[in-house]
Amino acid sequence: MFNAPNLSAAQIINMVQQLLLKHRTGIEALVELHTYTAAISKSDLMTAPPDGPGMRDEDAQAILDAAADGWGEAQMYLGPESGGTGVVNGKYEDGYVLGAAQQRVIGPRSLL
Repeated sequence: MFNAPNLSAAQIINMVQQLLLKHRTGIEALVELHTYTAAISKSDLMTAPPDGPGMRDEDAQAILDAAADGWGEAQMYLGPESGGTGVVNGKYEDGYVLGAAQQRVIGPRSLL
């Protein structure tokens, strides 16, 4: 990323700032997702149209699990002054991978 010999310090700082802003925007989206999913149940997601999306049980649970994991990430990222805790919620066991439920929804990360 930074190995181009013609990049200035200002360009590198700008690149890092842009990446960190994207990260923060993603965290903010996870907070919004949590707000939405905290107000619904799995049965709400499974309700047939026109009153609901009519998801299968497994899909509805996967969405809720992924949203919960995203909320765990947001809690770690956000400090108390921003509504977070700065630490992982105590419900997770040692070795739990916060991205595991998310990967069930979006697929594994492909390495470039």
